[in-house]
Amino acid sequence: MSFHRHLLMENRNGLVVDARLPKATGTAEPGTALDTLGKVPGTGRITVGAHKGYHTVNFVAEARALNVTHV
Repeated sequence: MSFHRHLLMENRNGLVVDARLPKATGTAEPGTALDTLGKVPGTGRITVGAHKGYHTVNFVAEARALNVTHV
């Protein structure tokens, strides 16, 4: 059994603000990332950086729906 870690970090100070450890399935990672981003408090736009595996049409569209800019 393998797991994949997700850390959501505040960029200015490098503080971890959320951590997840879902089972690695090869397809669950973008869903976990979107779930994490959807729980960020506030109403302002946020930016998120991720590796190229997240540069998909579906992930970017769902991130934009959450008011998240994917860079």
